[in-house]
Amino acid sequence: MDKIKNKKNILDLSPSILKWIAFLGFSLAVVGVDQLAKLYVLQYLRLGQNIVFIEGYVNWTYVLNPGAAFGFLGNTSLEFREIFFIIVPLFASIFILLILKWVDPKDLKQILALSSIFGGATGNFIDRVRFNHVIDFIDIHFNNRWSWPAFNIADVAIIGGVAGLLVILYQESKLNQGPQTPDELTQDKLTQDKLSSKLLNKNSTKESVE
Repeated sequence: MDKIKNKKNILDLSPSILKWIAFLGFSLAVVGVDQLAKLYVLQYLRLGQNIVFIEGYVNWTYVLNPGAAFGFLGNTSLEFREIFFIIVPLFASIFILLILKWVDPKDLKQILALSSIFGGATGNFIDRVRFNHVIDFIDIHFNNRWSWPAFNIADVAIIGGVAGLLVILYQESKLNQGPQTPDELTQDKLTQDKLSSKLLNKNSTKESVE
């Protein structure tokens, strides 16, 4: 009987608590995958070593990035980076948690997008605390003619999460607009008729002048 009660208690968790569990679970999964990949790079690749993964397109290249994603702010002073890359991720994480507080527990897409950003930011933050750099290793190029700055799984999670949020916001804005009312349709029709009449008058005037 006690076991049955415990199972019911787990199932009876409020949607709000389940939302936070889902958020933390996916965030930890992102951090875990990111850190395991970086651990592999540290153990099996030398700094600057280049291994072909997909010929002509993708290499594994061990790079230490002092800046943000894709090398952004990498050329700034060490003092600036130490302050900036400690304070900004902390404020960003707090901001994400505040947003999550107001997210509908049923909105799984938004929860996963926020989890992806939070997990990616945490993965790179761990690197900065440990090494004062971020470990990058994914090198995308096109037959060595064009190359994108090296990045890592945490960067992919952050960019993917931000892109997901933008798509969600766009979809919600479309839904909030809703279908046009009969009055709005009538107004649009009148506007189109006015424009058409103006064009006809302009053309007729032009023909008479000629």
